[in-house]
Parts: sequence; structure tokens; C-alpha cells
Amino acid sequence: MPHPDAAAWRRVLSAIATSESMEHHVLQPLLLSYSSHHEAVRVLTQHSADEQRHAGLLTGYLRESLSFTKMKPTKSDQIFYHVLLPSIRFLVKKRPLLGFSLLYFYELFSVQLYAQLRKKAEKQKLVELESLFRQIEKDEFRHIESMKTFIQQYSTDRIHRVWLSAFLWLFRLDIHMGKYALYNRSLRKQFRRLGIDPDTVINKSSWRALTQCRDLLRRPMQ
Repeated sequence: MPHPDAAAWRRVLSAIATSESMEHHVLQPLLLSYSSHHEAVRVLTQHSADEQRHAGLLTGYLRESLSFTKMKPTKSDQIFYHVLLPSIRFLVKKRPLLGFSLLYFYELFSVQLYAQLRKKAEKQKLVELESLFRQIEKDEFRHIESMKTFIQQYSTDRIHRVWLSAFLWLFRLDIHMGKYALYNRSLRKQFRRLGIDPDTVINKSSWRALTQCRDLLRRPMQ
């Protein structure tokens, strides 16, 4: 039986798998910064392992169910993951709150995205894919709580919050899919083919995640 919307699923799942596997650029310097805190190391190591497992599940599904293997990075991969993300590793090591905030933002956005994709998979009766999304969502909710706990250990002033918000806004560009998106316009088309409107789902979800992250940064240290 042909896989419904196969071309669109290939492009969307491939992009998500890359995002999952690249989170180590943020997690690795955090592990170095917290190397003497055993519980933090345990949580962050598990987080990193989860993201690598998610990438493996997605690439496995692409290979087995969609006969697709990503052979080379896209232009967006080259720009964002191989240039911008590695360049901030030093900053994250010196400013761990930046790393925790970025991860918190991504996880908040991810659970909203996976929920939409799971509903689409369910509608198309893609049982294996629906189950895969449920597994990943469960981990992402756990990651949200752990990142929230880390962030609440910090106290920030207004200048620091403005600086962090600027970085979060920059990273939001990575998932922005508006009409004038820098490099996600082709991905925007694939979401539309799946019946997921980037303007009402993707862009609003990323803005909601950004707002939640900013709100948490404003709260007093616990």
C-alpha cells in the first residue's frame, strides 16, 4: 500500500531528525559546565541520549517505510547547524542559562509540532508513525520539566533578559516558515501538503514557545 503524502513526509521528517540529532551542540557545553554536579550530568546525559534516539527512530522510519536516506546536508543545515550552532558553544559554556533557555524553547515548540504531526499520522492511519510521535512527545515533556528546573536556579536582571530574548528570537528563525522565511520556504510547502498550515500552527507555536520562555525568565529564582 503506497504511503500517503510520501514526498512531504520525507522532507518534514528528515528536517526534524536533523534538528533532534544536532541538539548536542547545546548539551555538550552544558555537560562540561556542570561536570561536578552528578545529578545534572545524569539528566543532561539522558537528554542527549534521548535526542539521538529520536533521530534514530525518525531516520529508521524514513529508511524502512519511505525508502529515504539523507545523503547530504541541506542549505539550511549548512547555515544553521554547521555554522551558527557550533559558534555559540563557547557562549553556552560560559553562560549556561543561554543553553537551558534555548533547549526549553525548542522543547516547548517541539511538543506542539509533534502533536500536530501525530494527529495527521492518525488521520492517515500511519500506526507506526503515530506511535513513534507518542514516544518522542513523552520524552520531550520530561525535558521541558528538567530545563524549567535548571532555569529556575538562575536570577536575571532586565538587561540579561533582553540579551537572552534576542538570542531566542534569532533561534526562532530556524523554525520560522512565514512567506518571507530565510530558508524554510520549501519546508513550508511540504507542511501545507500534509494539511498543516505553517502560519496558524508552526509560526504561532514557535511564538507561543518564545513567550513561555520569556515568562519563565521573568520569574524570581527558586
